[in-house]
Amino acid sequence: MKITTLPVNIAIYDASPQASAGDDTKLKYETSVTKNSIKVNVVPTTDEGSNVLNISKTGAVYAY
Repeated sequence: MKITTLPVNIAIYDASPQASAGDDTKLKYETSVTKNSIKVNVVPTTDEGSNVLNISKTGAVYAY
């Protein structure tokens, strides 16, 4: 998906049959920046994860 306007708020959750109600899926955002573009990959993790990614109007990136 290509998003061209900011700010943007992205919430990700695991909709797979293995994820039950109240089961927190741990996800990690992997980001890379080239020139004025950011690429975001969402991958599972066993460490502390993040389910929300915010990119502010100024381009600051926040994951929580």
